[in-house]
Amino acid sequence: MQKFTLSLALIVLAVTPGCFDKNKAPEAKNESSATAVNANDQEFNDNIVKLIKVSKVRENILKDFDTYIEQIKKAPGAEEAMVNSMSTKLHALINSEESLKNISAAYAKHLSNADAVALIAFYNTPAGQKWSDVASSIQQEVMVHVMQGFQTIMMEEMQAKAAKAPVPATSKAATSANHAK
Repeated sequence: MQKFTLSLALIVLAVTPGCFDKNKAPEAKNESSATAVNANDQEFNDNIVKLIKVSKVRENILKDFDTYIEQIKKAPGAEEAMVNSMSTKLHALINSEESLKNISAAYAKHLSNADAVALIAFYNTPAGQKWSDVASSIQQEVMVHVMQGFQTIMMEEMQAKAAKAPVPATSKAATSANHAK
């Protein structure tokens, strides 16, 4: 059960770093852009919400989590009722107004109103809709490849380090004694 809980915690932390932190204030929007507008501007806020909806951000977050939840259900020690309860609560959280405000704040931090308008126009095209439908799946597939590569690199580095490590004196003595017999 500890492995299961730790796995779940790592997945949640990896996928949602600070997304729903109630205590973390959003950082100020980058005002260096000539098209940047005041984050309190109603048109800007409305466009950010529209962008989040048309790009299916929340649906894709849930799609990613549903994939992780299915993996967690297969983990040793996973209790299906608990995992299902967490999934239900997660869906409610992601679909909440608080979540929308936090996601909006993240978008407003990095985009100007002109950016939001342009992205809304893109997502309203067939290509934009296709992208919003497949982006999450593509990202998951790419991450599998990246993680497999990282694991290979990590194992190679650990093996190289182990090969260079001096053999402890107690191990040398035990090896010599075994060879003497």
